Amino acid sequence: MMKAASLPLALSLFLATAAVSYAQAPATETAVNEAVIRQANRIALRQKLGDALGAQTRHDLPTAAKLYDDSWELVQKIGYVNVEPEADQARAGLAAVRLELAREAQRASNYKAAALHINDVLRVDPSNAAALELKRANEQLLAEQKGRIPDDETLSMVPSIQKDRIDANTKVQTARCFGRWGRSTRPRKCFSKRSKTIPKIRPGIIT
Repeated sequence: MMKAASLPLALSLFLATAAVSYAQAPATETAVNEAVIRQANRIALRQKLGDALGAQTRHDLPTAAKLYDDSWELVQKIGYVNVEPEADQARAGLAAVRLELAREAQRASNYKAAALHINDVLRVDPSNAAALELKRANEQLLAEQKGRIPDDETLSMVPSIQKDRIDANTKVQTARCFGRWGRSTRPRKCFSKRSKTIPKIRPGIIT
């Protein structure tokens, strides 16, 4: 009787142990996969930081800014404490480049673009003193500019209006070309002459 009762008990213990081992296997595999992904992100982070510094040295600021932004995203994925030196480099590089771009935008009276650059700095470094000071000055300039520039919706329509005008003028010049040279003229000759007669439109000005 004792022997009959011990068999189901042993079987139950065996099945319980097997179930625990089976449950641990996926967890171990997940941990390994996460470690591999973190290492791959570390390599990508160092590569992007190197590329960003190169672009910054060449004074290709828009490219450098994008690369520093990408670097910061990788820092967030890896975890700041796991790549602290690289994280500090990404933050410092992003701030230096974006603040310079913001000042350039201010000199061009493009205060809305300047605000985007400043806010990007504060996104990664909320206590950045230079960014906070520049933000206050930029907000004052934006306030003074109100009522003297078109709204964002109107400005967003300008490229489309310019394209429509260019397309219309192109068709006019094409019609003149065929009218002048006749439809039997080879298209290459007409297009060559047309390219010299399309009116130029200065950026930001609709005529």
